[in-house]
Amino acid sequence: KRNEFRLRRRSEPQWTAAEDLEAGDRIVQPKVKVQGRCITLDLAKHVDAKKSYLKITDSTISTTGGPHLIDVPRYVKLTKTFARFLGLFLAEGNVTTPSTVHHKKEKELIALSKEMFKKLGPSVREIDPSRYPSQSSRNAIVVEASSKTLARIFKGWFGGTKRDEKVPEFILGAKRGIRLAFLRGYFEGDGS
Repeated sequence: KRNEFRLRRRSEPQWTAAEDLEAGDRIVQPKVKVQGRCITLDLAKHVDAKKSYLKITDSTISTTGGPHLIDVPRYVKLTKTFARFLGLFLAEGNVTTPSTVHHKKEKELIALSKEMFKKLGPSVREIDPSRYPSQSSRNAIVVEASSKTLARIFKGWFGGTKRDEKVPEFILGAKRGIRLAFLRGYFEGDGS
């Protein structure tokens, strides 16, 4: 898949291959509505609400059916701390079972993952990394959140696999401080 950018040259925005960019081109990026000093994300906009297995209320989103119904808050404030966690998740996360993998010495990042997963509602636990064959190091800690709903939201934000991973659009359109916090988390995860 070749890299393309949406840009505006003279009239309507159009997709252009990276190698065809010219000096002076203006790249179009999405903007989010900023409410005061903090962006509030409506997570219902990041899942397919038409799916019969989702239940969306004024305050929560949940997956219906099954013994482990865990509500996720419908609205989340995009703070610098949350943006940092999202950057860390992009670097070290797994969308299938929302989780992050850390070296056991990364106490601050382990605590950040636990705190942010708890804020999103699901039960959180540290698990034996041998469950993940690619992460079987005895020095690894896996922080896992148990939520199919959160998995669906994260898949929409970050892509389904490492091959198609992406930065969520709301980060691209956020204020500079939020974008920097996201990058900090990303580099803390993959910056070594």
